[in-house]
Amino acid sequence: PSPGSLASGGLHRAACQLWRQSLAGLVVSKRVVEFASKYDTPVIVLEDLTGIRESARHRKSQRADFHSWAFYQLQTFITYKAAALGIPTVQVDPRNTSKACSVCGALGIRAKHNFTCACGYQNHADYNASRNIALRFVVQRQVQLDADEAQSTASEVSTL
Repeated sequence: PSPGSLASGGLHRAACQLWRQSLAGLVVSKRVVEFASKYDTPVIVLEDLTGIRESARHRKSQRADFHSWAFYQLQTFITYKAAALGIPTVQVDPRNTSKACSVCGALGIRAKHNFTCACGYQNHADYNASRNIALRFVVQRQVQLDADEAQSTASEVSTL
């Protein structure tokens, strides 16, 4: 058998890699949910990564790594564990969360782990993206509350 083929142990290596990814997802999801549970009214906000494999651009050399990411599995673990503790999970639009400035909203420059904006804001790129995700949730929630309030007011007026 050729090196790396299923007959030469390739299947075992593939199974071990899947097991390690799954174990990592379990550990990460546990930590995320434990962190959220320390707050009075926790909500876990995740990016809606539906279709990410089809829409994301990546180099040909990165294709294998990219397609081995377990986005859905990690979100499933987090959602399941959060639900068990009564912690809601919400998904927001991921568009430009890594590129937009969390201070002014303009598109900035992300260079590896650094984010820089023309407004002068600089920070770790992942921190900036996480702030954008949180801000999207706050806006989404406020729009929902405003709509609920408007509907409630309309119901009160119609009963007069």
